[in-house]
Amino acid sequence: MKILFVGFNAKYINPTNQLIPRMLKLFADVVLFGPGFVSDDELNRGLSAFAEAHGPFDFIATTTQLVVDSNPDTTEHFYRRYSLLQWSKASISPFMTDVKHYMRSSPLPKVAFVMDLDTFGISAALLSQLNQFSDYIVTWGKGFTRPNSELPYMELESAYKGKAKIVPLGLWYDFCESNSHKFINIAHFVGVHEFDFTSTALRSYDVSVAGQLYYSRERTLDLLKKNKKLRVGSTGYRFIFSLLTKIGWSPYSRFIPHTIYRALFKRVLCQSKVSMTDGAAYDAAIRKFMEIPASGALLLARPCVGFESLGFRDGESAVLLDENDPAGQVLRLIADPARLQAIAAKGQEVVWRNHSIQARAHQMERSFNRILEGRFAGSAWRDGEFIFLE
Repeated sequence: MKILFVGFNAKYINPTNQLIPRMLKLFADVVLFGPGFVSDDELNRGLSAFAEAHGPFDFIATTTQLVVDSNPDTTEHFYRRYSLLQWSKASISPFMTDVKHYMRSSPLPKVAFVMDLDTFGISAALLSQLNQFSDYIVTWGKGFTRPNSELPYMELESAYKGKAKIVPLGLWYDFCESNSHKFINIAHFVGVHEFDFTSTALRSYDVSVAGQLYYSRERTLDLLKKNKKLRVGSTGYRFIFSLLTKIGWSPYSRFIPHTIYRALFKRVLCQSKVSMTDGAAYDAAIRKFMEIPASGALLLARPCVGFESLGFRDGESAVLLDENDPAGQVLRLIADPARLQAIAAKGQEVVWRNHSIQARAHQMERSFNRILEGRFAGSAWRDGEFIFLE
């Protein structure tokens, strides 16, 4: 099987995208094209010439910015703000135009990896683009999203209040329901290097709160800090990086601060006995649900949509958050270190088996083979198992 992967070569704060080519290479012959993947001369000759020289291919795989964003300025802003680049911004506009032209005429099956897409704030126009430039969509779909009426935290998140004034929220739910046949229903995964096997008994922090401080996370962190019996993982670095971003310094696009941020994030997780997260306003199965168990910490969660479908079980491989008394809940967990370690280890096994890079490679290979055989009709999760719809 041979795949033409078209995208931008960059390192991200959320590293799922940069792991996609590595995951595909675990089961297929993958040829990379795009800024940073090839020389400027080869980029300027265009995708059509490149594909002819290096093909034939069975698939063309692309990422979010090439299928749901036709504005080079917004694409540049995204990369300049959140990633380390290895290419000139001058290449963005002609490259994006060239890719769109090629994809309109190419007969190859088009697979769009849109794991980093802000699905809940997506507009009808962008959904139309996604339909136009993809035959198959790789991200959480049906079974991992809810209508607005079932998202109690939506109106509490200031970021989403602002978006509601710009686009109608909730279009993604209807899109997933009506296009389930197109979805390779998998998203975030972790690399082998992200697993840490240090015993929870040897970790410095009793608890931490992972990720940006959305409403539920911030509220939980405040309640945890009020209990002086708990050693709470430090998150002060997030404030510093946020401040630098606000003054226009863009720390995430500079090698040293980018590297430091990722290292500090990982250090807090790997030094925590327990770590809490949630799916923010739309209860999404974000990467933290995989990163925390992989780090060896016990996952304390306000559950995402599809939590049990992904293989997690309350009291067995994770613990559901007591939103009224998280401090008391954590104290009870650390008072029984054997049980805490057993739950953390089981959660880590769930992620290794179902949501690691090697697991995703197997799931993707099965999906691509079914597409080539003309038998793909969508996919889903049931009790931690990736299954195909018939």
